[in-house]
Amino acid sequence: MNKQWFTLPPAPKYLSEDVSVGFITQLEAGCTSVSFKVVLLHCRAKIRTSLELEVFSSETGEWIAYSIKSDLSVLGSGRLSGVYLNNYLHWIGRGLGIIAYDPYGSPDTFRFIPFPDGFNSSSKRGRRSLCGVQQGCLMLCEMLGVFDLEGFSHFKIWVLEDYKANRWLMKHSIKKEDVIVDDKLLVKKLWVEPAAFHPYDPDVIYLALDGFDLVSYNTRTRRGWNHLVFQRNVKRGLKGIESFHGHHAFWLTSHYGLFLFHITYFRSCA
Repeated sequence: MNKQWFTLPPAPKYLSEDVSVGFITQLEAGCTSVSFKVVLLHCRAKIRTSLELEVFSSETGEWIAYSIKSDLSVLGSGRLSGVYLNNYLHWIGRGLGIIAYDPYGSPDTFRFIPFPDGFNSSSKRGRRSLCGVQQGCLMLCEMLGVFDLEGFSHFKIWVLEDYKANRWLMKHSIKKEDVIVDDKLLVKKLWVEPAAFHPYDPDVIYLALDGFDLVSYNTRTRRGWNHLVFQRNVKRGLKGIESFHGHHAFWLTSHYGLFLFHITYFRSCA
């Protein structure tokens, strides 16, 4: 990395559409980045039979638009960033499954990974879900009842144990009564959502409480600890950048909630 910033040319449809962004690099000798691509997935308010994307290539300096037809109805889910694994970027598609897209190897097609059994695939209110990577495996977390008076009812975690066969395994189903934070039962929260999976520890998931508190929760011990508390910056919508354990950067925006970014490479699950 050269630690330099530069501005990309504007994408043709970016300002007129709700998009989700994905970033992917091509490596040389397993560690040196030789090129990158930025992917904009256009998120539709209605289900359609095509996937609309725009891809910027550092090699050409240009954007290319793709419209991929599919027998499956597809719908991108909000503004969540694409999750990288096995040369694919992954997005949660509302209603059907996970959209997997490889802008280097197959930019004219996409792969669809069905949701696991027991996953509430509807887009009803009262549910928040998260897609991430943990120890080289694709993960899903679903939190239910987040609009209830008690904050949430329970959450579930799945791991895609066989990536090629689309075989999911549910690892945890945890009730709110089993969530203890700072040695206390989790009190009523107006907003609770999964923020990130710990990339190294298979027992840890991060939860965002009321959009400003970050809790690392251990699914094995059923204990959590509040690590960061942010204060709202109304004018900028962004309050600082914090480091955690020397590997991650956390920040909060008024629109996107709490994010955890890390730079890690794993062997993927079989």
